[in-house]
Amino acid sequence: MKNETQLEFVKYVSANVTAVQGNCFYITFWAKDVSLPDPEPKLYQAQVWKYCHEIEVIQFRLRPTQERFGYIITLNM
Repeated sequence: MKNETQLEFVKYVSANVTAVQGNCFYITFWAKDVSLPDPEPKLYQAQVWKYCHEIEVIQFRLRPTQERFGYIITLNM
């Protein structure tokens, strides 16, 4: 199966970096799949490692939702 996804960057959300034999960046951003007839922006996460002139995407995914993990949030006020 061939993946025909064409993501278009929409907006930066956040980024963190840690120093581990180079730098490891954790990036969250909005993007939309312009290959769809009615693209809606979705949240994505990427983990990117950079060392000298080498750059590698370690992980790229849709940001998991709380529902997917079954989290229950209760607020005591």
